[in-house]
Amino acid sequence: KQWYQRRVRDSNGTPIMVSRTGYSGELGYEVWVAPQDAIELWDTVFEAGEEFNVKPFGLAALDMLRIEAGLIFGGYEFDDTTDPFEAGIGFTVPLKSQEADFIGRSAIERRSANPHRVLVGFGIGRQ
Repeated sequence: KQWYQRRVRDSNGTPIMVSRTGYSGELGYEVWVAPQDAIELWDTVFEAGEEFNVKPFGLAALDMLRIEAGLIFGGYEFDDTTDPFEAGIGFTVPLKSQEADFIGRSAIERRSANPHRVLVGFGIGRQ
């Protein structure tokens, strides 16, 4: 099963790539074309989706879906002053899977055990 991306086909000569790496927290897809083909793709998608009442939404709506799903985004929830352990993505640091020593390893191990701050999410719900 291909989870990430693949060039699917050419649509009327336009190369299209579909990626299942959307960042909404829902099963979704991103469709990529060269910039000069974007208007043609936009028109084609919305024409084909008219019977399904397909509507566009902007980055603010995508951000709300992402936040509701608990997905963090670089430059928003964390930045270059936040280490992966503070951001809750320490699993991206291969301390356990890579035994080799490297410059900074001991500092990273200390930070992983004692982060200075921790990113947390909270929910407000009905009871």
